[in-house]
Amino acid sequence: DQDADIAYPAEDGQFVSRDHEMLAKGKQLDAVCSLPLRVGQEVVAVCTLERQGETFGEAELRLLRLCCDQTVRRLDDLKCQDRWFGAKLASFVREQLAALIGFEHTWAKGLAVLGSVALALFCFLPVDYRLEAPVILRTEDVTYLTVPYDGYIAEVRARVGDEVAAGDTLLAMDRRDLFLEEAALAAERNRYQRELEKARADQALADTRISAALLDQAAARLDRVRHRLSQAVILAPTAATVVEGDQMERVGSPVSQGDILFRLGRIDEIYAELEAPESEIQHVKAAMDGEISLASRPGETFRIQVVRTEPSAVAREEGSVFLVRCELPEGHASWWRPGMTGVAKLNAGEHSLLWIFTHRTVDFLRLNLWW
Repeated sequence: DQDADIAYPAEDGQFVSRDHEMLAKGKQLDAVCSLPLRVGQEVVAVCTLERQGETFGEAELRLLRLCCDQTVRRLDDLKCQDRWFGAKLASFVREQLAALIGFEHTWAKGLAVLGSVALALFCFLPVDYRLEAPVILRTEDVTYLTVPYDGYIAEVRARVGDEVAAGDTLLAMDRRDLFLEEAALAAERNRYQRELEKARADQALADTRISAALLDQAAARLDRVRHRLSQAVILAPTAATVVEGDQMERVGSPVSQGDILFRLGRIDEIYAELEAPESEIQHVKAAMDGEISLASRPGETFRIQVVRTEPSAVAREEGSVFLVRCELPEGHASWWRPGMTGVAKLNAGEHSLLWIFTHRTVDFLRLNLWW
């Protein structure tokens, strides 16, 4: 406990020597001294000397200390080496465990324990894996309205976002040229009708056939013009919302037959469409649930449920993706419109954090390094 050379009788009385006094009186000794044997800074043994006749002086204690310091290292080496293999191994293990669980380096050992626990949790603790994919809102019934014939836009009554009922006027084409053409063709048809009647009255068979053919030709052209007049006003086929096609600035400009004027969608039948990466499609299952968040309101989330996955992939710049259709069990908000985009996260089961952070890299290495 005192870690010092203790002699009895002591000259200065600096150290406690009561036990040495008891030993000397019990054995009727004149002097007793004890010297700690140190290996490094640790006391591993004590050498106690007894004698009769005279006490241990200061010079003798220094000489004894020198002898002990010179012999203790050799004694320690003999203790460690002059034993069978099992005893050596047990001693080594005991020393390592003492260093591991001893009181020294407390902070380092505490951090090591915390790191080990964190690593174990990282490798084995199961957590919910959420598959992330871009999402776009689509509608079940989409209608494209196109330009019926080459002409000019005369009037526009609908803009993007407007809700229209069946039969509402969306756009009107310029019909002035068609009215003029209709009048000319009507006059031409009447002329051929009179020529046909005259040829029949004269009993001219050839002229009758020619007049009849010309009359049919004029009537066909007139029917075509009237058909275009009936198409000049673009009407909404069903109740829907205009999701694409703002034509207000094109009034008076020419348009070509087949050009898309409006895209109408029914907002009461909106569904979510995910683009799942090809590398993650094996984790997507029917009836899997998840959530979506749209770019217009990123602070809100809405539940979705997988309905089906398209059987073939679709090429994108970043790679092939599979289109996954999802329904909305809780319905959709009134502000939703087809074409809105956001991010979807599907609950793909429980996996460890190690698997979540490394499975893409592992799959990549398996794909490119197999033989």
